[in-house]
Amino acid sequence: MMFFGLTLALITGLLINFAMKRVATDSMMELQFMKEIAAIKPGIDMKDCDVLAARMNTYLSSNSVLATPYYFYNGKSCYPFFRKNYLQPRLIVKYASYQNANIASGSQPFVHKAIKIHEERANEDWEGILNKSRRFEQ
Repeated sequence: MMFFGLTLALITGLLINFAMKRVATDSMMELQFMKEIAAIKPGIDMKDCDVLAARMNTYLSSNSVLATPYYFYNGKSCYPFFRKNYLQPRLIVKYASYQNANIASGSQPFVHKAIKIHEERANEDWEGILNKSRRFEQ
């Protein structure tokens, strides 16, 4: 009986992993994700990522049979997806050819723009934090 439970859990995990990868590689989802990042301009505040997760959940649940309305639980589950699939590949190959990154060729300009917007907002957020701490030190 215990073996059956473990087997069922393993199969369920594999199916969920497959579904998440399948949804993540959909080009329309990718474009929508970049559009939402450009609109929301998330920085380092997870509240912005919560908004991004909510908007993407609405989009995904109405446009994919593999996604539920809770695909991203919240911003803390949405941001790692962005970081792993878009931000890290760009940082790894930032000074090399970006053509080899795991991004559909037609959406590269949108990915570049969304990442640039995110980086600018994150830099602004960090500058604000640093300026506040400098005022307290003086």
